[in-house]
Amino acid sequence: MSALGNGDFLDLVLQFWSELKYLGFAHFFVLGMDETSCRQVQEFSPDLSCVWDSVPMRPNSMGGEALIWSMRWRMTGRLARLGYNIGSVDADMMLLSDPYVHLKSPPLSNMTVLCQEEAGMPYCNGGFMYVQNAAPDGPATWAFRFIGEITTRMMDDVPYMMSLGNMRSERDHLCLTFDQALPVGDKIRFAHPLPPEAYRAKLAQLQLPNMDYPWAEALGGRLLPNDSGTFTQAFLAQLRDDCPSCPW
Repeated sequence: MSALGNGDFLDLVLQFWSELKYLGFAHFFVLGMDETSCRQVQEFSPDLSCVWDSVPMRPNSMGGEALIWSMRWRMTGRLARLGYNIGSVDADMMLLSDPYVHLKSPPLSNMTVLCQEEAGMPYCNGGFMYVQNAAPDGPATWAFRFIGEITTRMMDDVPYMMSLGNMRSERDHLCLTFDQALPVGDKIRFAHPLPPEAYRAKLAQLQLPNMDYPWAEALGGRLLPNDSGTFTQAFLAQLRDDCPSCPW
C-alpha cells in the first residue's frame, strides 16, 4: 500500500508501481485521499487498484497531510486485523530486489511489526512499515486501533483539546497525532497542544500500564476527552463492520 494525497506525487506512485511489476508483484494498491485522487490513478494506470476511506472527519481540524497519515495508520491496522500481511510504503521509495527474501526469513520472519528507524530516535519511520501474522485481538492491531481512536477523540471534542494548551482556534493539524513517526518502546508518546512543561511531565510518566481511561490524576489528568462522540463512534462502527466476530 502507498498513499496519495489529492493527486500529489502521482508520478512517484506510478513509478513505484512500475518497479513492483518489474519485480513480479501485483498485490499492491494506492490509498487515495478521496474518489478524485483514485480517478487520477485510474486515468494513468487502469490496472492499478486505488481505494479511499469514507469515514467522516471533522472539517478544519485535519489538514491534507494529517488526514492522509491518519487514514494510512487506520488502513494498516484494519487490514492486519483481518489477517492480511500488509506493507505500508512511501511512494518515493525504490525497491531494487525482492524484500520478502528478508521479511520471510529469520530473524525478521519472527517479528510482527517491522519498520525503519527514525533518524536514530526511538520511533518507527512511517515511510516503510510491514505487519505480518498479527492476531485480530493482539497488541499490534490494538496499537493501530488506539492510534486511530486518539485522533477521532480529539475531533469529537475540539474545545476540550484547545483548553489543554496553547491553541486558541481550530485549525489544520489540530488533530494530528502521529505523522510520519510512530513511537515505540515502553512509553507511548503523543503530539498534542499541551504546554511544554506539562508535555515533558506526562512523557516521562505515561507508560503502557497507565493507558486506560480515565487518565490518572497522578499523571496530570486526562489527555483526551473521556466520552466518544460522532467521529469515534463512526470509526468503531467501521471496525465492527470489518470483523463482526473480532473482540473489539
